[in-house]
Amino acid sequence: MAAPSLSPPLASTPLAALPVVSLDTETTGLDAATARLVQIGAVRLVDGQVLADETFETLVDPGVAIPDTASAIHGITDADVAAAPKPGDA
Repeated sequence: MAAPSLSPPLASTPLAALPVVSLDTETTGLDAATARLVQIGAVRLVDGQVLADETFETLVDPGVAIPDTASAIHGITDADVAAAPKPGDA
């Protein structure tokens, strides 16, 4: 399947000028088959500028213990997510 072509003016718009949402997640590990979410964050950017009032961040209860090796990287512990929403609610 061919990629759709962009019509002007999108075809000539620099990527940095397009409105985007940047999404970031933290997980219990690196294995996509077993890792669970522990945090979700998102920010909206327009013309390369973060819109401070259009952000989202929540901890997520993964339903499993967060390994010490993962907590050492992102700093999120089981205690931090104890009262957090489950993934489907987040």
